[in-house]
This record gives sequence, C-alpha cells and structure tokens, in this order.
Amino acid sequence: MRTYDERPSGQVGAGTVTRGSPTAQRRRLGRLLRSLREQAGLNGEDAGAAVERSASWLSRIESGQAALRLRELRDLLGVYGVTDPARIASFEQLANAGRQRGWWSDYSDVSSTFARYVGLETDAAAISTFEDRVIPGLLQSPGYMRALFNLAVPAPSPEVIEARIQVRARRQQILREADRPRFSLVLDEAVLRRRIGGAEVAREQLAHLLDAIDRQHVDLQILTFAGGAVMPLHAFTLLQFSEDPAVVYIDTLTGGVWEEGDTRTGTYAEIFAYLLTIALDRPASRHLIQVAKDALDS
Repeated sequence: MRTYDERPSGQVGAGTVTRGSPTAQRRRLGRLLRSLREQAGLNGEDAGAAVERSASWLSRIESGQAALRLRELRDLLGVYGVTDPARIASFEQLANAGRQRGWWSDYSDVSSTFARYVGLETDAAAISTFEDRVIPGLLQSPGYMRALFNLAVPAPSPEVIEARIQVRARRQQILREADRPRFSLVLDEAVLRRRIGGAEVAREQLAHLLDAIDRQHVDLQILTFAGGAVMPLHAFTLLQFSEDPAVVYIDTLTGGVWEEGDTRTGTYAEIFAYLLTIALDRPASRHLIQVAKDALDS
C-alpha cells in the first residue's frame, strides 16, 4: 500500500514508499511540499525565490508534473523549516521514487499529458469511465485498437500503430493484477452500434466486452437510447486513490484536460453516480451486448 501521513501535530511528513508509479509519487510529494509551504506562510513566488527558482518551477513541482532532485528538495525543506533527519529521509525517498522511469517511458509516441494519465491510472484504486464514442482503452480488443488507430488524421505509420497497441495492451494488465482497481464503465448504446473496423472486428470487440462484464471487478452498464435524460457530456474518467485526492481526465483531440480539487472531482463523481442509476443494470447490459453480437453472427 502506498502511504503518507499527516502528523497529529500539524506537521506534514512522508511515510515509507512501498509501491506506486513515479507519477503518483511525484504528485504525492508535490502535495506534501505545498502543505509545508502554506504552513510556512509563503506564496509560490517567495518560496521559489528562496531556492533561486521561479514560481512556475515550484508550481510544476507541487502539481507533480516535474521530478525533484535531492539538492532542490533539501533546499526547499530548509526554507520550510524541516530539519528532522527522519522526515527529510522520507521526503527523499518519495523524490527518488518520483524520478524513476515508468514502463511507458519506453514508448516515444506517448505524450507527456497521456504519460501522466497512464501513471495515475496505474496507481488508482477505482476507475470510473463514461464513454459515448468508442470502447475505452482498458476494454478494447486488439483488432478494435488497430482499426481505431488507423482512423487517426494524419495517418500514423504502421510502426507507430504497433507501438500504440503495445502501450494499450500493457495498460490493460492492471485489470488482471491481484490488487487491480475496481473498474466501472457507463457505455452509451451508440458505441455498441458503431462498427469500427467492420463486422468481424465489431464481433470480436463485443465478445471481448462479454468476457469483461463477467469479471467481478468490472462493472459495465449500458446507457440506452431509451434511458433517462442526461445533459450533454464529454467522455471522462474519474480516478480515485486509496490515500490521494481524486482526479478527472477528459480526452480531447488536441490533448487531455485535467480536473482536480474536491469541488470539481466531486461534481463528476455525482454525475457518474447519476449515470449508474439511469443505465441498464449489469445483467440487462450483458443481454444487450449479447443481442448486438448475435446480430453480427447471423
């Protein structure tokens, strides 16, 4: 389990890091450092200047978007008045973990925004996704992946497509791990009807969904055309963690958009909870997927 602690005295400390992606460790360290800065009564500009860095640099550190070298960390801790060797060592452990390379670093086609998503997805305790256009990556079959990537504009090379398929297949491994996250998906019925790659690929993909819905840790519900009214929504994914604040990721054509903070992520959590109430339940959803597959088989 990935842990940190909030000391009863009000002092912020970092616990032993036993597991977690480098992305999650950077985010956790940044959040702890922000708490220390606020306790010290410093704004970002003053704290950055104290270590001869800019406020924008410190913002990237506190948001977990950049790794922190040990010397920089010690300088910040000195400014914040942290002198206890044990506390310093625990922060250093987080910083070291945050500088490690995630497996996705081996793929040059992975953008920095998506790399952050993969790193946080890897560490999530629960993943809740609403999708109205395509099957989400964690449940795509190989043929569906290839057909989808071939639709990209401009068209990627065969080598890039194969690399993207490898990344997506590697991501799917989290659903087979012993400590896998709970994965909840509300899928618009239109996605079932949309034949990406033709009938054979669609048949393979629907069979893949039937297999997924039978797993106890995958909760797949279909939002039908006849379902309850819902406001226009972009597809989104809510990532929740055992100990860290939730985040929401919205995928767009030009890059991902992040929503953070209890108010914003809480809104998406409420929306997703509502979608679950108007979508078909698990058995009815499975039946609808089976009907769609049977139509292709006939």
